[in-house]
Amino acid sequence: MEPINLEAMKPLLKEMEIPQDSTPSLLDLTEDDEEIEEGDLENPDFPNFLLYGPSGHGKTSFTEDAPQPEWWDYENSTDVLPDVLRFDPNRVFHPSKARDVHSETLRLLKGIPERGNKTVIIDSITSMQDKFLLEYMRKVETESKGRRSRYEPLFQDYRMITGKMREIFYELGKAPVNVIFVAHELHVMERQDDGSEKLLQVRPELTPRVELIIRRMVSLIGYLEAEYSAMGARKTRLVVNPGYNKIVAKNRLRIKEPFLINPTWEELFAKRP
Repeated sequence: MEPINLEAMKPLLKEMEIPQDSTPSLLDLTEDDEEIEEGDLENPDFPNFLLYGPSGHGKTSFTEDAPQPEWWDYENSTDVLPDVLRFDPNRVFHPSKARDVHSETLRLLKGIPERGNKTVIIDSITSMQDKFLLEYMRKVETESKGRRSRYEPLFQDYRMITGKMREIFYELGKAPVNVIFVAHELHVMERQDDGSEKLLQVRPELTPRVELIIRRMVSLIGYLEAEYSAMGARKTRLVVNPGYNKIVAKNRLRIKEPFLINPTWEELFAKRP
């Protein structure tokens, strides 16, 4: 895999106020790291899905088609949708509004059997990772009595929050539910000799280790984007096969097309082998 271009990550790093040289890249993965994350954790009875793409292109609204869904909303995306797309408030949870985001996530995890829903949507996994990191770094700052700043995580801090996320993901993988991980997109660029930049990949905006864990769990990684005609008609396109326009994807559902136009959840998973 290609290293992540930190130039492309500047907006996120600025928002989090994290020094750019502290963020793990794909080069930070050792052979031991990759061996830890080897093997598949896919559930053939409940396929999981990593959905990513540009902001505002309909990722959250697309998940409404999933069977009996509930949303773990880490970025309040369900609150800003048009009224016609408002979701049942009894199915929407806001763990990031809790005092302890990690503990609230564990509570939601344990309550899955009681609630009886068939799909869990994590929206977004990018924001979930950010919230876990910032929450953990506040604790680090307090326990160090200010010697460590919450805005200066080290590599081992990323490893710590990744361990917390791994625990949650593995339990989700064993639960009798589909899981949809929604993520933001990241453009991986390469600077050319003439000063221009060349697009190498479009991939989920996740740290490498978290992406490896999720890749083990999902049957499908798809990139969703939308475009509008002059008349305002909307058309969505879901790229499901790797290599198309340098988009990172995964397809274990044997979908032959490089992409699907205006897909629905039912149509998508009716293509299961």
